[in-house]
Order: sequence, then structure tokens, then C-alpha cells
Amino acid sequence: GGSGWFGGWYAGPAWAEGKKRSPDKEVTVEVTLEEIFAGGTKTIPVRRSVVDPRMAPEACVGCAGAGELVFQVQLGPFAQTISGQCPGCAGRGFWYQSRDIEEQIEITIPRGASDGHAIFIPGKADEQPRAHTGDLRAVLRTAPHPRFQRNGADLVF
Repeated sequence: GGSGWFGGWYAGPAWAEGKKRSPDKEVTVEVTLEEIFAGGTKTIPVRRSVVDPRMAPEACVGCAGAGELVFQVQLGPFAQTISGQCPGCAGRGFWYQSRDIEEQIEITIPRGASDGHAIFIPGKADEQPRAHTGDLRAVLRTAPHPRFQRNGADLVF
């Protein structure tokens, strides 16, 4: 971005420029005690939705691109205006084509990471047109070990 809030020296986040962001996506990654002890990298499969680049988004004909439908209801001598999200485009104002893909994404497991530790991978959530892609949040879950249990930073028999 360009000017942002601070006169050009800070571009600001995506929403400051008026561009939306797709929701973040969360996946659970099972790791062993050995992987946590040693740290390192692990490749995980991630299924996500991507926008088909061959088909440009088209304005919704149901709401004429507004994203909402407006109805006027006559109640005797009074009229009430009611609006709601367009069901044809789910409030986006346009239609688009997407497809699901499975990607192999490499994450870095920090040594001694705790159960529930989150690793963020920028731009790897589900895509939406006319929006920045949200982040993937990989949450580490420790698999049971046959000999040891973890108690905070300690291993116990």
C-alpha cells in the first residue's frame, strides 16, 4: 500500500487500504516427544481452497453486486425495509470458481515446544478473490509416548 494512516511512511495493514482478508485456517499437527526434543522441520499435508485464475470473479445477478437483498414489506399503512445477506453469493457481491488442492508445507518445530504451540505460515489459508489470503495456524499436539510423559518442561516415567 500507499499512504496508509501516517502520511506514507507506514503502509498499514491490508484492511487499512480497504482490502479484505480471508479467514485464517487452523490445522492440528501431531508431533512425537523426540521431534519436540530435537526440534527441526516437518512436512505436513494441508488441504485448502484456491481461486481458479482462469475464471475472473463475476458480479452476482441476484443482488447486482451489492452483497445484500433489500425488501420492502407493507404492514397496513406502514412500509418497512428489511435487508439481508444475499444467499446467491453469501454476501460477497460476486461469484467465483475455486478448487481444493493439497499442498505439502514445511514447518519448523522449535526445540522444547509446548503442547498447543502455534506456528503461523503466512498466506496459506483458503483463498478468496479480491482479498489477501489469511494465515495457516499449525497447532502442535504431542502424541502419547510409551515410556515418558511430559510435565511442563520435564519428562517423567
